[in-house]
Amino acid sequence: MCFLIRTQHLRLLWLLMIHVLLRSFNCAAEPTKGGGTDFFALTLKSLQQPKAVSLAEYKNKNIILSFFEPDCPWCYQQIMTLKKLQARCADNTQIILIGVHATRQQLQQELRRVKTNLPAFEVNQTLLEITGPIAATPLTYFFNGAGIPSQVIRGYAPYHPAFEAACKTSLATTER
Repeated sequence: MCFLIRTQHLRLLWLLMIHVLLRSFNCAAEPTKGGGTDFFALTLKSLQQPKAVSLAEYKNKNIILSFFEPDCPWCYQQIMTLKKLQARCADNTQIILIGVHATRQQLQQELRRVKTNLPAFEVNQTLLEITGPIAATPLTYFFNGAGIPSQVIRGYAPYHPAFEAACKTSLATTER
């Protein structure tokens, strides 16, 4: 009888631990409010040119931020999908690549490998204050034209309804 009670307690303890871990994992995926940081006031260091670029250039467009890192096959696939999407949605959506977990040179090499002309930048601390830490890639954030994060997709998504929504709907006029 005592052995049976201990086994049940261990099972409950494991379930509780799994629940806590999954709950904390899911909380990290929720869009943040940005902690007062104006998304379009951000200036990021370009991976394609020697100067920094302000995200104000993309104001009033839906923004899809896709975090990538070198030697990530799923990131490569996500960039290929996003290149096709950008060709269809150029009027109201801008896709931006954000490099993480590597040196500037490694990120630039990866961009040459994927042969993309999508704007690409190095991550900085201010952007991480808006998105939260980037534990794994690819990770894709959707921002409306007001710079408010609306959705997050973890991992490679060859198709997701949020892509079509960003393409067809002008989220740029959506204000909260």
